[in-house]
Amino acid sequence: MKLRDALILLAGCSLFCGSGPAAAQDAAPTGSRISRPTANNHANNQTISEEDRALRATQDFSRCAIYSDRAVVIEFLASYSQKLDKKVARTIMNDGCLSHGQLMMPAETLRGGLFRQLLIDDFADQELVPADTAVQYARYFPELESSKSRTAYLMLDFASCVVRTDPENSRAFVTAIPGEPQEEEALKSLIPQLGPCMPDGLQVEFSKSMLTSYFAEALYREFEAAAVAQQAKAE
Repeated sequence: MKLRDALILLAGCSLFCGSGPAAAQDAAPTGSRISRPTANNHANNQTISEEDRALRATQDFSRCAIYSDRAVVIEFLASYSQKLDKKVARTIMNDGCLSHGQLMMPAETLRGGLFRQLLIDDFADQELVPADTAVQYARYFPELESSKSRTAYLMLDFASCVVRTDPENSRAFVTAIPGEPQEEEALKSLIPQLGPCMPDGLQVEFSKSMLTSYFAEALYREFEAAAVAQQAKAE
């Protein structure tokens, strides 16, 4: 079963699986094309899909951004925004993560790439034992009036449900290299959890990169919550 076929198996969900022009409607410019660590290799790799090449390039960008100034990135991720923070963009560009040209990516893709790298850096060797209560994502949204914010909020709630149900395969899916067999196998294992966790009435235009991004943020938030809960029990 191919990855796109697996996504279509979301039972009971009102989703359109795709990665076409509509997926880039809310794209935010990061400033220019990625120059390091290995963006050019990904761009020329014709053995994987365009979406997977973009995901790999985003991961390189995220790694560089966090290593350039982790504190600024953490500040940017503290609340959900559809726009790239100017302070983050300025820090990254000055530190050499970007060069000439232009890179466009949806807000959730950028956030997902950053959360994926933070997950690897902070919790790589830890097993996720979810806290008794799921993360309450409303705290990360300055407002929930817009349809974009509401959709993002519901998608994070959905992702958190899947993560808490199957943390092992969720992390395998997020941390796998896009386009590699490990990624596809992890998603196949998650398929039974996707439909039951989807909120009623949620309608989104859906792609693998979108799913990866929300899972990455949900995983990191759940790890954070679990760490706080464990510390509280120890005190």
